[in-house]
Amino acid sequence: MQTRSRIYFILILCVFCMAVVSCKKKKKLATSTVDVAITPVSISLDAGASESLTASVTNAGKEIDANPTWAVSNTNLGQFSPEQGKKVTFTAGTLSGSAYITAIVDDITSNSASLVVSGDSGGGSNGGGGEYFYVYKDYEDAENHYIPHQWWGDQPTVDFNNATIPTGGGSSSMKFTYTSGGAGWGAILWTEPYDNNGDNYPTNTDYDLSDYTKLTFWAKSDTAGNKITVQVGGFENAKYPDSSQTSQEFSLSTTWDQYELSLAEKDLTKIQLGFYLGFTNPPFVFYLDEIKFEN
Repeated sequence: MQTRSRIYFILILCVFCMAVVSCKKKKKLATSTVDVAITPVSISLDAGASESLTASVTNAGKEIDANPTWAVSNTNLGQFSPEQGKKVTFTAGTLSGSAYITAIVDDITSNSASLVVSGDSGGGSNGGGGEYFYVYKDYEDAENHYIPHQWWGDQPTVDFNNATIPTGGGSSSMKFTYTSGGAGWGAILWTEPYDNNGDNYPTNTDYDLSDYTKLTFWAKSDTAGNKITVQVGGFENAKYPDSSQTSQEFSLSTTWDQYELSLAEKDLTKIQLGFYLGFTNPPFVFYLDEIKFEN
């Protein structure tokens, strides 16, 4: 009798365990239908100001209980309180710039909300004044401006935090591995905000760079003679164009050299496209570092 009872007990325990495993599998599979949406989708803040954000998490159209983790693409612009939850507050720091905000549940990332912070060093009528105005100093450096978010034509593999070879300065550089994607050319645009195309932000997104007369950068290539095109300003035919546009082609060597794009006599009062990088004739590998405006 005891043996039979033990058998029944083991069978019941097995059924229970199978049910638990099944529930866990169903819960994991359900995440593939989860949708995360955040509001508002456009945020503009002065230094020290705050904005409340809300994440709506649904599964097959129905609101579900979840605890999203919030992220900002440029952590130097501010912080969340709390860092998790459906409702959080983002408080801007003292630095200016633009970025995008997302909320993440498991492996599901929400839509992006654009963020513009008008702080102590840029945005609208501000911008220059210091000895240098960096586009790239080091990876995620607080002095970086403009965001490399728009890609045209072929898309190279980019390591924005390359530290495997000596750099032009600082602790990191950018490595571009360009193989043909079919177009035979490509370009990356550093803009403010990250999704600016000249038509969607009428005010408070540009930098006044009138204090500077040139853009300098360090570069090298795996093969001598490979060429890149660098441009400052643009959106000529857009609704809200930059105040000027200047471009030049540069032939790179296999050693770190500093290059210069002259901006003398140029109107730099409104620059949304801070750095345009163009490249053709793949394949090749090249590196950039210490991109900055100066006198």
